[in-house]
Order: sequence, then structure tokens, then C-alpha cells
Amino acid sequence: MTRSPNPYQDDRGNKDRSITRAGGGELVLPDASGKVTPAPGGPFLAAENMTGGYGAADILHDCTLTVEKGQIAVIVGPNGAGKSTAMKAVFGMLRLRGGHVKLDGEDITNLSRKEMVPLRREMQMIFQDPYSSLNPRHPVGTIIGAPY
Repeated sequence: MTRSPNPYQDDRGNKDRSITRAGGGELVLPDASGKVTPAPGGPFLAAENMTGGYGAADILHDCTLTVEKGQIAVIVGPNGAGKSTAMKAVFGMLRLRGGHVKLDGEDITNLSRKEMVPLRREMQMIFQDPYSSLNPRHPVGTIIGAPY
């Protein structure tokens, strides 16, 4: 088998260390002096060591994602990398076999659909096909600012 010159082609998903770090990572922000310091407090969203998938197949293998309060997260990767699967796990649409998801310090991993409803009003996912996710008649800012 010939290996592709594209480094993402043969090692897909969350094992690509150029987009993830073991154990997550800290957001570092420069202050006015240019000095870099860790962000205050913990991450607003911490999805740590997520393992799961569909049926018996695990698509996510110890996947970790952290988002600080006020940030907008953009997940980018090749087809089949597990971007949508990871977001479904974060939103409680996919049960994890390992790991957990915390929102503002509260573990939301095993909440019921009913318990997730108020949380989903505060989060939004835009899937890969922008034509099915975005209304071309509205600016993106209006769309992502509107409640789900």
C-alpha cells in the first residue's frame, strides 16, 4: 500500500497530534505587555478522554476537547476523522463508552434528553453541509446568535 504525502490521510482523527494534545490543553492569552499567561479558571466545556462510536465500533479514542468561556470552537479535519461524532458525544446525542463531558464544571455525560434540553439552547452545532445548516438569507452572526 502506498502512503499518501498528506499526513492526515493515513492517520485520521483524534490521533493527529497537530490538532489535539494528550490530556487537552490550556488556552494561553497574551496580555498587553505580550507576556503569555494561562486563561483564568477552568475551561467552560471540557470533553475529556471521550471513547465511543456506533455499534461496536469506536470512532473516538480518548478524544479531548476544551473550550474557554466566550470562545467559538471550530472543529476542522478530513472526512471520516470523527468531527461530527465528537460533537454528537458533546451534545449528548451519542453515549460514550469512556470519558466524560463537563459544562461549566458540571458533568453532563449521562444526562437524559429532557435534562439536556436547556443546555442545548446555549450551544449550537453547524454540520459540514452549510446549505442544510445555514440559511443563505441571513448573516452567519444572526444565525449562530439565534436560540435553537
